[in-house]
Amino acid sequence: MFAHVEDGRGALIGHARRLAANQERLSRDRVVVLADTGDGRHRLWELMRVEPTLEDRLRGIAPDAPPETVARLLRDAADHLLRARRTFEGEPSLPCSLRTVGGDMHRSPVFADLVPDGPAPTRPEERLLEEELGPIVDELTRARPDFETIRRNLLRAGEVRRQSVGLRVLLRLSS
Repeated sequence: MFAHVEDGRGALIGHARRLAANQERLSRDRVVVLADTGDGRHRLWELMRVEPTLEDRLRGIAPDAPPETVARLLRDAADHLLRARRTFEGEPSLPCSLRTVGGDMHRSPVFADLVPDGPAPTRPEERLLEEELGPIVDELTRARPDFETIRRNLLRAGEVRRQSVGLRVLLRLSS
């Protein structure tokens, strides 16, 4: 909240500059607005088009999806989350989670949430994957009677891609 429109205008310009400087890392269709609250004060709003996130993609796995498809989606999501982590480390750093990373894994990762005022802490790769994918893997373990087949698909992929941090973490989480 800003008591004076001039204070709000400065914040508006600063936020618009942050958005412009980071447009390659952000989801599309964003706008910043300085609005009168009706009582003489002003509020800064960032509006953005809602974009499906990685969390939406993973939680939207069909219960009858083939185990190979589920394993591939988990691998791809882990890889995309790590790419997003590297992308979001720039200035300012952006929070990286299943809820903040755009769910389109066929393009560069984008930040799909409101831009925070300050830099976000960066988690180490393995901890990020464990904290973000752990609950998804736990849920799949409980919900899917064929989870052992999903795990075997992950194991086969791990034999081919031994250096993959994402696969190592997924295999550890699925044990």
